[in-house]
Amino acid sequence: MSVPNAADWLTAVGTVGTLAATVTLFWIDRYQRQKRTDGAQAAMISGWAEPVEIGTPVRAVVVANRSDEPVYRVNVFLEDEDDQDENHEIVATEIRSDSINTRYISVLPPKQQVLLKVNRKNPNSSGPRTVPRVYLLFDDRNSKRWARDFRGNIHTRPADDPEKHRTLRSGSDLSPGTRSSTSSLGSQEAST
Repeated sequence: MSVPNAADWLTAVGTVGTLAATVTLFWIDRYQRQKRTDGAQAAMISGWAEPVEIGTPVRAVVVANRSDEPVYRVNVFLEDEDDQDENHEIVATEIRSDSINTRYISVLPPKQQVLLKVNRKNPNSSGPRTVPRVYLLFDDRNSKRWARDFRGNIHTRPADDPEKHRTLRSGSDLSPGTRSSTSSLGSQEAST
């Protein structure tokens, strides 16, 4: 048996170093790919309110999932048309863990949109704008909690209990109403 010389030692260290670098790059690439994939699904979830005319007692709110996977525990928040600042702009209320949502959808299937009919608090009000904005909280396929805020920005959100957001109120924009589900291929009605 021979004693290893300096060249053998350098070759062994180089081999171990190359292996370590390869494994590190593999995990970094995998992490970045997963991050892009998660964000891609969240970006495909949206919600909006349809415009209404003065005197219309019900507003249609649409929540859409354009991704290939379902999303879960969707809390839908609608701006309050009556909550205005001195410039008559709707105040975008911060959504906290104790905020009450307009609607709750336990599962939003892939490639589907849900039409929610929301009673308006004051149908005769023109409000500062005819279309209040929508804020969504939802869980993606990996149970990661996401938010699409009133300005349409997507960001991760700390895990909270979506059940605490569910409304118990009635007779206002926060009251239960009808729900219809529509697919991109056809239409299907459902009431809740």
